[in-house]
Amino acid sequence: MQTLHHFSLSTALTRVFDLQGTQLSTATSFLYEGADSKLFLVSNWHVVTGRDPSRPSRSETGAVPSEIRVRLHNKQKKVGGNSTIVTSQVSDVSVPINTEDGNAPRWLEHPEHRFRTDVVCLRIGDVLGFREKFAFNVVNKWKEFHQDYEPGAMDEVFVIGYPWGLSSAARRGGGLPVYKRGSIASDPVVDFRRLPCVLIDCRTSTAMSGSPVIASQTGIFMPDGRMSDNTVFGTVSKFLGVYSGRLIGEAGDSCPEVSEIGMVWKASALEAITENGVPGTTLRELAG
Repeated sequence: MQTLHHFSLSTALTRVFDLQGTQLSTATSFLYEGADSKLFLVSNWHVVTGRDPSRPSRSETGAVPSEIRVRLHNKQKKVGGNSTIVTSQVSDVSVPINTEDGNAPRWLEHPEHRFRTDVVCLRIGDVLGFREKFAFNVVNKWKEFHQDYEPGAMDEVFVIGYPWGLSSAARRGGGLPVYKRGSIASDPVVDFRRLPCVLIDCRTSTAMSGSPVIASQTGIFMPDGRMSDNTVFGTVSKFLGVYSGRLIGEAGDSCPEVSEIGMVWKASALEAITENGVPGTTLRELAG
């Protein structure tokens, strides 16, 4: 029997609103499990603030995002002992993220780099109740991940999100993501701009910010450096990190050049935030 991919129920179409209910942007978020089974909703700092981390004092809209609404599949009754979903049965779940003045952010940031690492984690308090209401998977708990695999330059990646807010099931609820393929464009062992970031080459679009990125390698994988009982014939995969947008060059003041080189914040950054994250930066702090 054909089933949905694990990651199709790990991501969520995400819309950002101010306190007056005006929609400010569309993005992607996903569910991640930290230590002690803590559950988090993950996206980008620029998604929950509407600000560029490289120019944090400026806001494109002047509005303060106060709420995100994430689209999740409603949990259905088990049929024949197996869990099932109905793709049209979705709910837009409201998650408060800040107050109107921007001085009570509810997310966690990186303990060292703060918002310069463009990732935020919102902890879900009532995990049991959340699991009772919604059908979802957790990105970093896919059973097919191979822990011995270390992604490298030229390996394949998939960015899983909602380009332009598009869903592969848009006419039936809009809860399923789109899988965009690319490749790793920099050596993951090196931190881009001295931050926990790696580059990918992928033709992405707006609203894919906050997407999980999965790396994979197909062929003969020999973790022992030789043929052994651990050798894998086929594909090995690993969670690479969080996508946050493409690099923009300076081709001219009126026409900046947008590349297809995108930034992915490494899985290690997520581990640092979920284990030792600090409260989000307030607008008061940004104003200095």
